[in-house]
Amino acid sequence: MQICGIFIGLKGFETCVDKFCPLGTYCEERNIVSCGNPPCRPLLVCMPDNTKGCKSHPPCPAGKVCAEKLVPCIGRSCRKIAKCVLPGTCDAMECPPSHKCVMNPGPTCVKTILSAEDIARMNEQVH
Repeated sequence: MQICGIFIGLKGFETCVDKFCPLGTYCEERNIVSCGNPPCRPLLVCMPDNTKGCKSHPPCPAGKVCAEKLVPCIGRSCRKIAKCVLPGTCDAMECPPSHKCVMNPGPTCVKTILSAEDIARMNEQVH
């Protein structure tokens, strides 16, 4: 694995949401284990695309599948969080940003106007 860049978070610029990384990489926040003056700011690291999501996730237990949830960012390639979930559920389905998943009777992406609460809930599910 090759790290393409490291940026130390600064005040007002501490998350990957506002960070551009080179083509073929995505931004990932890495917390410093120890630092001289807590609170410690995270390192923003540009990681190769082949290390994100299910590509680098360990195999899921029997009866579960690996599903990816996109973490919003301003770059072309955003981080994906991999989770083992039950197949045939909304957790196992990725909908476009303008859609949300509803069970009808199976998981279906439905176009909708998302409220601020919907977006906050989606961001909480990623972490």
